[in-house]
Amino acid sequence: MTTAAAGVTTWWWVDCASAGNGNGTAQSSPWNTLSSVNAHTFKAGDGLVFATGTSCRGQLALRGSGASGNPIVIGQWRSGHGSGKPILAGGGVTPATVYLHDNEYVTVEDLEVTNSGASAGDRAGILAYNDTGSTLHGITITANTVDNVNGYRWGYYGVNAGIAVDIDGGLANPGVYSGVTISDNAVWNVNRAGVWVGSLAENGAISARSTGVTISGNQMTDLGADGIVTRYTSGAQILNNVVYDAGSWSGGANSGSPSYYNPYPDGIWPVNSDNPVVQGNEVFGFVSQGAGDGDALDCDLHTTNCLMQDNYSHDNVDGLWMDCSGAGGRGEVFRYNISQNDATARNGIFNNGCGGSPTPAVYNNTVYIGSGSPKIDSANRANWGSGTAFTDNIIDNQGNGGFGTSARWDHTLFHGSGNRPADNTNAVVGDPRFAHPNGAGNGRGTAAAAYALSSGSAAIGTAVAIAGAPGRDFSGNSVCASPDIGAMQNLCGPAGQVNNPGFETGSLSPWTNLAGAGVVGDNAHTGSYAVRTGNVNSGVSQTVYGLASNRTYTLTGWVKSSNGSDAVYVGVKNYGGTETSIPATSSTYTRISVTFTTGSGSTSATIYCWKNGGSAASYCDDFSVS
Repeated sequence: MTTAAAGVTTWWWVDCASAGNGNGTAQSSPWNTLSSVNAHTFKAGDGLVFATGTSCRGQLALRGSGASGNPIVIGQWRSGHGSGKPILAGGGVTPATVYLHDNEYVTVEDLEVTNSGASAGDRAGILAYNDTGSTLHGITITANTVDNVNGYRWGYYGVNAGIAVDIDGGLANPGVYSGVTISDNAVWNVNRAGVWVGSLAENGAISARSTGVTISGNQMTDLGADGIVTRYTSGAQILNNVVYDAGSWSGGANSGSPSYYNPYPDGIWPVNSDNPVVQGNEVFGFVSQGAGDGDALDCDLHTTNCLMQDNYSHDNVDGLWMDCSGAGGRGEVFRYNISQNDATARNGIFNNGCGGSPTPAVYNNTVYIGSGSPKIDSANRANWGSGTAFTDNIIDNQGNGGFGTSARWDHTLFHGSGNRPADNTNAVVGDPRFAHPNGAGNGRGTAAAAYALSSGSAAIGTAVAIAGAPGRDFSGNSVCASPDIGAMQNLCGPAGQVNNPGFETGSLSPWTNLAGAGVVGDNAHTGSYAVRTGNVNSGVSQTVYGLASNRTYTLTGWVKSSNGSDAVYVGVKNYGGTETSIPATSSTYTRISVTFTTGSGSTSATIYCWKNGGSAASYCDDFSVS
C-alpha cells in the first residue's frame, strides 16, 4: 500500500487493467477508468489507490478536499500486475494529467505521470491550481515520477511543467497556498520547467504570497528550460535538489506559445518572492538556449532577502549566479557555494544583468576554472551597487578569463591566471592547495572532497570574519575562530582542538603525512590505532586553530621507539614563536609535554610527531592541546 496508508479510513480502488468497471469500494470491484474516479467526490480520510503495473489514460480531475491532519491520499496498491508504479498517461490532456483544481489537503505519491500529445501545447504533468481568491492548504506531491510532458519550451511555467502549483494571475486578489511540499520526485523529459510554484502576475503586481513551500530532494533532468522556479512565495525552502542536463530537451524546439513567451531560463530561481532559501542543491550540464539569463542560480526580479548557500554548480554553459533582483530587491546573500568549470560558453561566473541592484553579500565561495576564458564577473559597478564587496572568495583561474568593472574584491584568494580585478583590497595571492582541484564529479560530496583545503593552503586563516556568517561551511564543518577563505573550512573545533587525536578513524585525515608515515591497527597507546613513522625523516603534522594570541598552551603526545634507542620527537611550530620539540627513546609509550606561548596575532599552531633517523620505526598516539 502507498506509504501514507496509516491515516486513511476509507479506500477506493482503481485497476485500469480490470476487464469490468466495479464500484471502486474493494480490490475485487475496482474502477477501471479515470472517468469513474472523476465522477466521485472524495472526502477527508479517503485513499484513492491505483494498481501497480497498470496504466490509466486520460485526466484525473479530483473532486473534494481533505482536512488538516486527514488528507485525501492518492497513491498505489500492490497488485498482481507487477511492481511498477501505476501510470497515469494524459496523452496531451490540458491543463494536466493530475489536476487539483481548488482542492486542498491532498497528497499525491508513488505514481508515474506522463502527458505527451501529438505536438507541443500548454500542458503539465501534475498541477494544483487555485482561482478561489482565498487560501488553500496542504498540497503534498512526493515520490512520483513525472516524465514525457511536451509543453512549450518558452511557454507559461504553470502549465508547462512537470509539477506545478499555480495561483490565478488574472485576479486582483488571487488565492494563495499555505503548506506545499514537493519532495523526492523524479522529473525528466519535460518542457518547460521541472517544478513551478507561483503565479504569472506581472512583476510586483500583487502582494499575495504562498507560504510554507518546501521543494526538496527532487531529481530532474532533460528539461526544456528551467529546473525550479518559485514566484510570489514567502519563505520558500528549496533544498537538496539536483538539476542536470536541463535546457536541451530532446523533444524539439517548441519555441513559442500562444499565451506567453519567455526565453529566459535559469537552473533554480526565485522571483517576486520574499525570504527564499536555496541550499544544498546541485546544478550541472545546464544549457540555456534562450535569449538571456541561463545561470545555474538566480535571485530574480523583486526578490528580497534571497539566501543561496552550500550549492554545487559545475559544467554549465553559463554562469554560477545571477543577481537580477533589480531595484525592487534587497538583502541578497550568496555564500559557501562551489563552482567548477562553469561559464564555458557565455556570461561570467557572477552576473548582474538587471541593473539597479542593492548591495548583495557575496562571500566564502570557491570558484575553479580549468580552462577557457569566461569572465569572472560580467556586470558593471552600477549594476552591482557601489557598496558591493566580494569577500573571502577563492578564484582559482587556470584559464585566461579576466574581470569586468565589477564591485570591489576584498580578502579574495587569487590563484592561476595573472589576471586580477583592478579594484581589490587585502588580496591573497597563493595556492589554495585544494585536495583534488578539478577533481569533483557528480554529487556534493565529491565537491567537498575535491575542494577541501590541504595543509599549507594560502586560504587557511586569511579570511576576514563576516557579520552574520552561519558558523559552518559547505559541508557543515565549524568555521574556525580565524576563518578560512572559500567554501570549505579547514577542520577545527573548540580552541586548540586536535582533530582525530588518536587516529581512531583508521586514517590520517586531517593530519598531513610528512613522509613515510601511516595509520596502523597495532601498537596503539589507547584504542585500536596509532601512527607508525618510517625509519628516518618521517612523521605527521596538523594545524590546530582557535588559539588566543599571547597565551600559553601545552601540547601533549604519547610516543615510543621500536628499538628503544632511536629518538622520536613531539613538537610545535608556526605559532608565533621558536619551533620547540622534545624527544623520547623508550620502547614503551612515553608522555611528552611541550609548552609554547602564541605570538601577538597568532591564533594557530602546527603540531607534529617526527623521527629524524635510526634503524627502526616509531609510534605516536593520543595528542591534545590545552
